[in-house]
Amino acid sequence: MEIEITYEKDDWSRFQGFLEKEIPRRTKTSWDNAFINILVWAFIGVIAMSVFRQFEKFHWPTAGYIGAIAVIIFIVFIKNLIKMKNAFAPSESGCFIGSHRFVFSATGIESNGNSYKAFHSWPAVKEIVRSDGLIMLFIDTAQAFILPEQKLDNPEGLFNYIQECKKQISADSQG
Repeated sequence: MEIEITYEKDDWSRFQGFLEKEIPRRTKTSWDNAFINILVWAFIGVIAMSVFRQFEKFHWPTAGYIGAIAVIIFIVFIKNLIKMKNAFAPSESGCFIGSHRFVFSATGIESNGNSYKAFHSWPAVKEIVRSDGLIMLFIDTAQAFILPEQKLDNPEGLFNYIQECKKQISADSQG
């Protein structure tokens, strides 16, 4: 099966948005549990209350200054996150933006585009995900073939074909 897709920055942004949501879910620890968070914040509240009881009066101007500094630090942090995300965006002259041709066969995925040609066998595909209008064939944690459904003639047929090819290779390697 052969397809041709012209990628735009919006396609990368949708994939990046998926990664921003999904990767933190995959790396959850016991500290991410809601019950543990409630206990930690309750402990911090008890400590704060015991510290404030030692003072006879609360100095509101100092609390306002500290609050303003915390808000400024938070705003700078968010601006730096946005700046970093934009720094990772693909450039117009790079390999991502532009036309790409994919050939899916029983042996793997052949791809070529602006200044590259590659072949990945099916065992290289670690996971196949369909979400947010994208079909993604992950070959690593954050690297995938991205197939925007609105740019495909038959996304359902392609998704089923890809799954069958991957299943066939898995069955062949086990049997």
